[in-house]
Amino acid sequence: MDSRGPMATPKKTLSITINVHKSDYSNYYYVTDSPGSLYAEVTMLVGVVSSPDITCPAGVYPDASSSLKIEKTSSNTYHIADRLPDQSSYSIKFFKANPSEDYSKDKNAFDSSASGIAVHEGAL
Repeated sequence: MDSRGPMATPKKTLSITINVHKSDYSNYYYVTDSPGSLYAEVTMLVGVVSSPDITCPAGVYPDASSSLKIEKTSSNTYHIADRLPDQSSYSIKFFKANPSEDYSKDKNAFDSSASGIAVHEGAL
């Protein structure tokens, strides 16, 4: 409102998503996803040389076109065979069998057995 009363122009709303992480100051990753998307994308920011394992939810599979060599080690765990260099960043797409899921809001959706990689906390 201004001194002349209610404004006639429509209001606009801006939505901002903030990715929040836990980290031990060496490595961390976050998950980008949305309902209806075919893929959940895991972005890894590497502070030290690493070849991590990533455990993902049932019904989620690494995209075969990934530039990284990914090996299945157990039911839902995959090993990144490539050594990720210090101070590097990589994104890995995971195909979702159920596109209605949104794994970015579930801090337990993805996990890693490698020390120094913390899970995504969620979006505010």
